[in-house]
Amino acid sequence: GFTNNPTGRQRSCCSCCGSVTGGGVTSNGGVLIGHGWGGKPANMATVNFAAITDGTSNTIAVGECGDWFYTAAGGKEQVNSNHGWLMGSPNANDRKFNITTIRYAPNSTQSSLPGCGNNDGPNNGIYSAHPGGVQVAVCDGSTQFISDTIDILTLKLLATRDDGQPASFRP
Repeated sequence: GFTNNPTGRQRSCCSCCGSVTGGGVTSNGGVLIGHGWGGKPANMATVNFAAITDGTSNTIAVGECGDWFYTAAGGKEQVNSNHGWLMGSPNANDRKFNITTIRYAPNSTQSSLPGCGNNDGPNNGIYSAHPGGVQVAVCDGSTQFISDTIDILTLKLLATRDDGQPASFRP
């Protein structure tokens, strides 16, 4: 799983890699694109629709990462990446960009939060340049607006494709 690395408007998106567990530093294996997860070798794993066992209508594929993060002093910091989702090779040395675990509520943009603040921070989250929430693409091809006030457990369940606990976008 991913490990914690705490060290104008931006437009980009990120892929969700599940939710954090066990002290908040690793993905629980409910990943869409991953690196060494679930006991698998440290290489890129493919996922087909059959692997989305919680249902394609209940699983986030892509979420916004479209604004700045802010330092403790209030300065802007770019944490999304212009590399797309992957840089490198299918070997252990590849780096993933704009791929995140869900640890914080939508639009949590403090770069001092653990695992945030660089362009491959595993906990950078989903965030937008507009108020109130974020847009996500769902595995069934639809889009949904997720409020900043969503229950964090519900958001984690929506970002995990295969934990046997499907959640709904509707309350």
